[in-house]
Order: sequence, then structure tokens, then C-alpha cells
Amino acid sequence: MTIFRQGSPFLTLFLTVLITTASGCAVFDRQLVHRCNSHAYTRSDIEGYVAQHFRERDKLRVAVLPFVTAPQFEKAGFGQSPEGLGFQFGRFIQAQLMEFQVFPVVEFVSRAPSPGAFQDMFAGNYHSITWARDAGYDFVVVGLLEPLSSVDSYTISGKLIDTSNGVTIWYGRSTETSYRNQIHHGLSAIGAERRERVYPDYPRMAELVSSCLVKNMMRGSEE
Repeated sequence: MTIFRQGSPFLTLFLTVLITTASGCAVFDRQLVHRCNSHAYTRSDIEGYVAQHFRERDKLRVAVLPFVTAPQFEKAGFGQSPEGLGFQFGRFIQAQLMEFQVFPVVEFVSRAPSPGAFQDMFAGNYHSITWARDAGYDFVVVGLLEPLSSVDSYTISGKLIDTSNGVTIWYGRSTETSYRNQIHHGLSAIGAERRERVYPDYPRMAELVSSCLVKNMMRGSEE
């Protein structure tokens, strides 16, 4: 059929819908068509690790620190929130971890990232580990928002670290992508509707990618 020739708007729309629905990760949510991809670089059986290294599991405390982001995202009021985006990521991560009920205490620590926090993410996280250990936490969650390659996607990296020995129990990254503009472009191309390019619901995308990251982190602890 000629309507599906290379460069055809029908092909653009068809492939967009096909790509976003072929994967089980594709979701239609509040008019935000999105999908999430995750990859773990370091993975441990978290429940097994806790059982092996901690006798008093009911006293375990986890600190979730604000994620490191570019300065423009740290302005209060970003995404209609009184806090910067890094703080929003931290609160979303904390809420998601609590749902798994593996750790009895998971607290978001409203503490501004220290200078050099971005570099520290790739150099042992010494400052974050030391602070969390001194504050009485058994684990600390640190992370960052990677530089944006598109206005339609977020990629975050995160770590779960044992503060007693500095061991990284889990380290991975997740990317949340919105296909809303691609679908609108396809619809506009075939004359179904005319819409200007819109920016995604960034706070909602932050919540979704945070959920995706935690689910990958806690895989095997769903029950």
C-alpha cells in the first residue's frame, strides 16, 4: 500500500503506535503515552543481603538523598512544586521504596547536594556514605538526573549503598520516554488534528521514572 511508503505520515503514525504498544512497558497515562527502560549494572538479592548482614532487621534505616540535577532544575517551583526537581525525585523514590515494605524505615532527607556531588556519584560516594553513616542510617540511596538528550525523556541513575562498608548493593539506570509529541506529529501529518509541540508533564514523568527505577532495584521483593 502506497500510504506506508518511506516518509509517509501514515507510516510515522503507524510505527509510533506500534513501537509504544508492542512493549509491555508502554502505558497510556493521563494522555501521556510513555514507556520505561531499565538496566542494572550491579544487582544483589536485597532481602537476602539484609538477612545475611543484619540481625535486627526491624531497626534498619534507609536515607534517600535528593538526586543531583542541573542547576536550572533546582529552582523552587519547577513543575509547580515548591521544591527543585532533585528533591522531587528523592520524595518519589522514598515513597516507592516504602511500598515494598522491605525496609522498616525509609526517610527522605531534605539535604542539599554537596559541592561536587555529581563527580562523587562516580567516585565512591564518600561524602554521602559518611554523612548517612554518621546520621545513623544503615543504607543510603543516591542518584542523579543525567543530562537531557531530549525534552521528551528523563534518564536517572541510582545506587543503594550499605553505609557500614560502602558496598553498592544495587546500581542501575532508568529512562522514561514520552511519545505524546510523536503521536501528535503523526496525527497532524495525516490531517487528523493540528497540535503544536507540547512539553510533557515533567513532574509526572519524574514520578514514573522513579517508580521504574525502584521496581528494577527491588526486583524479586514484590511479594
